[in-house]
Amino acid sequence: MTKAKIRKLEADEIESVYLQQVFLDGLLEYSAFTKACNVLQNELDKAEGKLKAEAVVCQWIEDCPEFKAEFEKAKAIVDRVNALKAEEFLNDMGSGKKGKEHGVTAASPVAAHMVLEAWDKPKWSQKVEVKKTENRTITTIVKHYGMGDTRVDVIDSPEVKELAAGDTDAG
Repeated sequence: MTKAKIRKLEADEIESVYLQQVFLDGLLEYSAFTKACNVLQNELDKAEGKLKAEAVVCQWIEDCPEFKAEFEKAKAIVDRVNALKAEEFLNDMGSGKKGKEHGVTAASPVAAHMVLEAWDKPKWSQKVEVKKTENRTITTIVKHYGMGDTRVDVIDSPEVKELAAGDTDAG
């Protein structure tokens, strides 16, 4: 009994690297996976003719760690470019540079900027050392008003402590 096998690209290392570069260049040029696959498909049709570019790219992602790393870098570049273009467009629309459109307000550029910040935040937080986040202290300033005198206590503690129910002056 024979087993079915997934067809792989039959190419030497030089040709494979060339085709991978064709795909990555297409991804960066067109900022779209499908368009980059179309560019690669044109090259595959010249050589192989039977393989689908999407399948070949996914095989490279699965089987080739170097390609996967470069693919992730290219995707990050495309995401950054698209986010910057969106922010620029919304800023132009919100400021009136490109004419007022229905539904585009000053809140839209703010939202676009917040999207960029959210996109960047995981990168910032990954670079923060664990030591800087584990040893935080909480400073509590308590001002006491009494009969004729006022006193301020500054309390530094590593954790928040719950006040007992009888210690409040809610009266």
